[in-house]
Amino acid sequence: MFIIHCPLYPRPNFRRSLCFVSLIAILLLGTVSCEIDEEITPTNNENNTPITGRYGPLTIENGEVTNCHELVTSAIIPSGVTSIGDSAFAHCNGLSSVIIPDSVKSIGDYTFWDCNMLGYVKIPDSVTSIGEYAFSGCKNLYSITIPDSVTSISDSAFSGCSNLKSVTIPDGVTSIGRDAFDDCSSLTSITIPDSVTFIRASAFSGCSSLTSVTIPGSVTSIGDFAFSDCDSLISVTIQDGVTSIGNSAFSDCINLRTVRYKGTKEDWDKIRIYSYSSGFTSGFAGKTITSTVSGADPAEWKCLDK
Repeated sequence: MFIIHCPLYPRPNFRRSLCFVSLIAILLLGTVSCEIDEEITPTNNENNTPITGRYGPLTIENGEVTNCHELVTSAIIPSGVTSIGDSAFAHCNGLSSVIIPDSVKSIGDYTFWDCNMLGYVKIPDSVTSIGEYAFSGCKNLYSITIPDSVTSISDSAFSGCSNLKSVTIPDGVTSIGRDAFDDCSSLTSITIPDSVTFIRASAFSGCSSLTSVTIPGSVTSIGDFAFSDCDSLISVTIQDGVTSIGNSAFSDCINLRTVRYKGTKEDWDKIRIYSYSSGFTSGFAGKTITSTVSGADPAEWKCLDK
């Protein structure tokens, strides 16, 4: 090993029966709290036909949650539902918690997009796919565990979750999508499993609390801007599987000081690095690194065997 030193959606079918008092409150105060006490159990016959109907504030069609009353504060999705549709809970600004049964296999695109108050959600092991922007903009979400059944994290799935402090990525995930955790500014650590082969563009861009990262040997490609603007990033460890590092992958990581590459100097020289020059300079004095860093451009990283 040697050390590299471097610098509205519209919401159809809303319930029309808001009470008169609530309507007056909206008009006079601009806000309203509402309890939805009506509960109609979805139908399901003996032949296991997908459930359809109303379940409290939820609209379910053929086993998929398609809509939720915008004033809901918590939701329990009934067993038998197999998917949560695109934008089903989007812009439900008062939603603070949701319980997903283990019958659900997929979470669609934009499903919980911009649910500002959502702080708790448990994704069951039955879920195999999480759509694009599924939890994007959930600013109150502080922790998430992605089940072992998920094999890829879609583009922007958790982008803008500014209070997300920890995330567990399971061993089965092979790809981390573009902007997947972009602007998760409270994220302090991330463990990338050995199963991941691609880290897409801007996957962790703007994770300004991230202090260190280890790229496992399974990863062959680090995308453009993958870790750009990670202001607190101090050290990076790269295993010897990486064959390419994208444009500005570590740009504006102003506190980045050390990159440890777990391969040989010859291996490092074979890595294809796409990166714009940013005036990066580095220096070595045997085993003692004496230089300081003024930038973070992998194209100008230099390395010497210890």
